[in-house]
Amino acid sequence: MTFRDVRIFVPPVFGERQGDGIFFYQQLTYQVIALNHTLVRTQRNSDYTLRGFISPEPLQEAAEGSQNNIFLIEMTNSATNEVIAQQYIVYAALDAAIGDLVSAVVFNMLSGFPNYQQTDSWRENWLFVEGSLLWSPRIYQGQNQSINWFNFGLRLAADYHFFNFMSAELGIQLVHEWVIVSVPNNAEHRDLILEIPVALKFVIKPSDFYMLQPYAGISLNYSTMGQTKPSLFSWFTGFQIGLNAGSGMVVIDPRLSIDIQNSIVDTYPYHRYMINIGIGYKHGFFPKRAVPPDF
Repeated sequence: MTFRDVRIFVPPVFGERQGDGIFFYQQLTYQVIALNHTLVRTQRNSDYTLRGFISPEPLQEAAEGSQNNIFLIEMTNSATNEVIAQQYIVYAALDAAIGDLVSAVVFNMLSGFPNYQQTDSWRENWLFVEGSLLWSPRIYQGQNQSINWFNFGLRLAADYHFFNFMSAELGIQLVHEWVIVSVPNNAEHRDLILEIPVALKFVIKPSDFYMLQPYAGISLNYSTMGQTKPSLFSWFTGFQIGLNAGSGMVVIDPRLSIDIQNSIVDTYPYHRYMINIGIGYKHGFFPKRAVPPDF
């Protein structure tokens, strides 16, 4: 089990006194860093938000002949905007004593936060990017049948996890094509096929150390060399296994793909039955918020 620091977002301090706002913003961000929490740039990527507001003291509470200012500090849950803690400071002018007071208030608000348990941060992300090598044996079925075991390729893919249990993937593949027409002259036709697969994937997390993704989809196919005319669309189904490796995962991805229409070489129609076995690495970006620990 691993742990990570609490992520805190500090927006600009709002109020009528712009110069005071800059001072208090610097104080808040400094204290977040001094307490060994992680300061992040956006609320979306944070666990908590530390807000500051400046307003004039109500006239009925002000001493005769003077009116002070109130600096309000709020700690909120970034996901729900629920106010967790709230403190305020009444001041007339900024000085070192006010800076010390802000430090004490922020320390009291933040020092009790434990680190987050993060056992599977390698897979709790919104977006994953994958790079893989492909072995793609193929059966060409038509007037002549041929099998080629030595087609290879490359794949890049982006996998967006819009639900915890489901994701959508868009990829791009370059795969070698090698068709042999045995009749009448045993001619060989070599090509490079650009494939653009789109898939809907289920996400299964039975263990902290691996992730399973059965999926199905449609691929758009295009010949880059013009030696063959592949079926414009193919359907495919597969099962990707992701094994934790550092901050990402090693992926093993067997896939079956079949042409929806006939492909053509010269004037001969044929149907392709394709196996793609991919081995590569997948890394996540834009972490999801973890569930906070019990206090």
